[in-house]
Amino acid sequence: MKYRIRLFAAIRQRLGAEAIEIECPSPCNAGELQTRLAAEHPAAAELIRQSRMAVNAAYAAPNRAVTPQDEIALIPPVSGG
Repeated sequence: MKYRIRLFAAIRQRLGAEAIEIECPSPCNAGELQTRLAAEHPAAAELIRQSRMAVNAAYAAPNRAVTPQDEIALIPPVSGG
């Protein structure tokens, strides 16, 4: 199944896209999607691993089940002051 993951900030810049599609057998969870994304994009793998997955506008635990119909996003770490 194909899952669409929205990208933000540094990850969006690094991968040069607003969103990316990842293949994952169903059922799949947020952690598996993040691992597959890092494996497919080794140049951004460290940043991807440091980021958080969000599903339907809420941060998701790695074991959170996802469906292709969910809104999935990868949120990079942020700093502020």
